[in-house]
Amino acid sequence: MIIAPSLLAANHGEFAQGIQMIEEAGLGWVHLDVMDGHFVPNISFGPQLVADLRPRTSLFFDVHLMLQKPDRFVEAFVKAGSQRLTVHVEADHDVAQTLKIIRE
Repeated sequence: MIIAPSLLAANHGEFAQGIQMIEEAGLGWVHLDVMDGHFVPNISFGPQLVADLRPRTSLFFDVHLMLQKPDRFVEAFVKAGSQRLTVHVEADHDVAQTLKIIRE
């Protein structure tokens, strides 16, 4: 079983500490919820935070894009170091195209 603790509720200034806690627990994944304030009412963070965290850990980055039109952000999150992306079918105007972009 894969356990992927989320850093959603973590203080943004303490993400590195959250990563360290996950590593010390012997886990290999971290789940990052990305919210845009449109698809869901909250706002979290963007690809820059993923890029900032990437060199600090070898954890597998499971990134959940809770965004309207996630296709606009796929490339940025992949370049930032995301290793798995989850998108919502109902949030995407062309989910087949978005999935194609992710696969590439």
